[in-house]
Amino acid sequence: MTIPSLDPTGELGRLFSTLQPKAITPNDQHQSNQVSTGSTDDNVALSTFAQEVRDLTKQGLHVPDTRHDRVHAVREALQGQQTLASSGQVADALSRDTILNALALS
Repeated sequence: MTIPSLDPTGELGRLFSTLQPKAITPNDQHQSNQVSTGSTDDNVALSTFAQEVRDLTKQGLHVPDTRHDRVHAVREALQGQQTLASSGQVADALSRDTILNALALS
């Protein structure tokens, strides 16, 4: 089991790119889809981003809260006294967590 290193072009890079304000062009407005809300004549326009969020939220509902395969692998590694992460990997994970928490609070 490894902890991925801190990579600004990876997880943090994606976070920063989503935080940047984006100008809406006329082409972006045409990318939204009309969604019927039921039997009424009301329609809601969802942007592409909103549709992705909706779809990922639905997918997340099917993911179990506990990943038993990962728990089993960690238990075996601990019983075998294997190293799960290097000190550098732990430091990177703590740094990433601190930065992401600071961004969430601002």
